[in-house]
Amino acid sequence: MNLSEALAHLKDLPTEKQLDRTQAYQGRIITVCDDRVLLSNGTVAKREVVYHPGAAAVLALTESGELVLERQYRYPVDRYLLELPAGKVEPGETPLVAAKRELEEETGFVADSWRLLTSFATSPGISSESISLFLATPAHLGRAHPEEDEQIDVILVQPQEVTPELLERDIFDAKTLVGLLWFQRMRSDPAAFFQPK
Repeated sequence: MNLSEALAHLKDLPTEKQLDRTQAYQGRIITVCDDRVLLSNGTVAKREVVYHPGAAAVLALTESGELVLERQYRYPVDRYLLELPAGKVEPGETPLVAAKRELEEETGFVADSWRLLTSFATSPGISSESISLFLATPAHLGRAHPEEDEQIDVILVQPQEVTPELLERDIFDAKTLVGLLWFQRMRSDPAAFFQPK
């Protein structure tokens, strides 16, 4: 089977059917459950799942072409990371509304034009979280107002600084890797991304 055949049949394949669910934990953002599921071959299996409301991330480019990144400490991985602005989708929000809110809250930047680039699962083996990645142009500075528990430094990155070495050595965050790979693609074919649809 080739790739196009495999992709054509994804929606036709049998799925796992939930038999029951036990909630193990309910937090502010996530819910952790132990689910029992029935596989298409009749086997009963256990799935430990982290249910997440979803998130939005922003590839923001300033009027002069700089990328807007953030530096912040991430407790679960015990290190400072360079990241795209991002955050969870609040109840009642669309991913686009969340992206606009997070960009302004965390960095102070706002943008005139917004475009969905892609959506992706962050860790589909254990989590329901998906991230919608938006391109925001031109981003111009307003006023940041991060949440109390966020300590964020805004970093403006020149396009030529987004090198393979940066991606291999310095970017540990998956959504940021996805966004910077999109950025590299945009730099190689700008007309495909910056012309009106």
